[in-house]
Amino acid sequence: MSLLVKRLGPVCLLAFLLSCEDPNEIGLNLNPDLQNVNVFFTEIPLDASNVQLDSINTTVTGRLLMGRVNDATFGISTATAYTQARPSAFSPRIPEGAEFDSLVIRLSGTYLYGDGQGQTQKIAIHQLSEGIVDTIRYYSFDTRAFNSESIGELEYTITGDRPDTLKITARMKDDFGAALFDAAVNDSIAFRNSSNFDDYFKGLAFVPDPGNSMAFAASVEDEGTLMTMYFSAPDDTLVSGINFFFNAFSSGAFNGTSYFSNITTDVSGTPVATITERFKEFDPVDNKVFSQAGNALYPKIKLDAFREFVEGNNFKVNRADIVIEDIEAFDEGFEPPESLFFFITNETNNFITVRSGNTVGLRAVQVESARLPFGVGQELVVPFDDDAERPFEGNVSVYIQLAVVEGVLQDPEDILLVPFRFSSTLNRFSFDTSNIKLRLFYSTFE
Repeated sequence: MSLLVKRLGPVCLLAFLLSCEDPNEIGLNLNPDLQNVNVFFTEIPLDASNVQLDSINTTVTGRLLMGRVNDATFGISTATAYTQARPSAFSPRIPEGAEFDSLVIRLSGTYLYGDGQGQTQKIAIHQLSEGIVDTIRYYSFDTRAFNSESIGELEYTITGDRPDTLKITARMKDDFGAALFDAAVNDSIAFRNSSNFDDYFKGLAFVPDPGNSMAFAASVEDEGTLMTMYFSAPDDTLVSGINFFFNAFSSGAFNGTSYFSNITTDVSGTPVATITERFKEFDPVDNKVFSQAGNALYPKIKLDAFREFVEGNNFKVNRADIVIEDIEAFDEGFEPPESLFFFITNETNNFITVRSGNTVGLRAVQVESARLPFGVGQELVVPFDDDAERPFEGNVSVYIQLAVVEGVLQDPEDILLVPFRFSSTLNRFSFDTSNIKLRLFYSTFE
């Protein structure tokens, strides 16, 4: 391996760093009076491959992901949302003689993805005929059966700048709404508790139109996302209503509701079409590796070159960054993820489950302040810089020092770059494998 290694004495190193950043900011607190410490800087090229994981858990992510996008690189991705809906209170008190007015669904969200500016996007709403079990985890391949006839339709068109928050409203078909109102008035069993209500009303499916070109995620944690049944009573001057929520928690009370999204991707004729098997490494395509949230396609960053560098050497890591220069340009609407996790993997090419106390999670590189090579609860999350000219940089100093140099890891574990909100978004990115490296500042002692 041919590496350029610069030997920098403490004073020279500080001068070198001051030209670009404060040494304290990168964790190099060196005493210039120390004469027996030699400090070096090097950049080690790293290899990367493509890994396609199996389906991902999309249950209770905080979002109802729905829509369809067509991406020349990643193909056609379609997301269908399934959710229960439960009233904010059971055994509602409806005045005698009250009459049904309307049933309205409102969705509020901040996530939009795709190039469908100026085009009307349509989401058909169907009643589920197969229930959602609120104690089961549902994955991106899961579906629930629903009635063929829709009971409502959501529409939205994005023109000009994308809004910070998108609010969509649809009035449901009156015959469906009237039947739900009749059950609330006359069927005391159906509205008695959550179990009875789930038997009566199994939930909703939000199904994107095949002509759509955008994806939208409604935030179920926003109380602006709900279904409201309006009615009026004799002598009332105002219309009253009963709210139905999709979130497990609503109005400060536990509602127990479950939801998930089915996500499918057709990659026919795309550069990633050759990535066909799960949990297997695939060589870069035209020297590129790819990542897409929702599709469980991630780059695997291999640390073999660094392990070779470590062999026979005794040193202390001052700072280590995984650096990716020149992320591939993206079209408007197909922005990269807002940030990335550094999950740890091995020869299984899968996430590694780890327990920390009573918490079970995925083994990931931790933030530097955690002083742990890996764990759960303080995962490193590295944002993409708004300035496309700046490289992507993730500080993995503690992981590199403790896990690799000091041999905490028994197996040669590598890193999966996984988009933030990987189970409720479709954002993607790609990069040339010649642009990834480990930037290393390290010290040796005479």
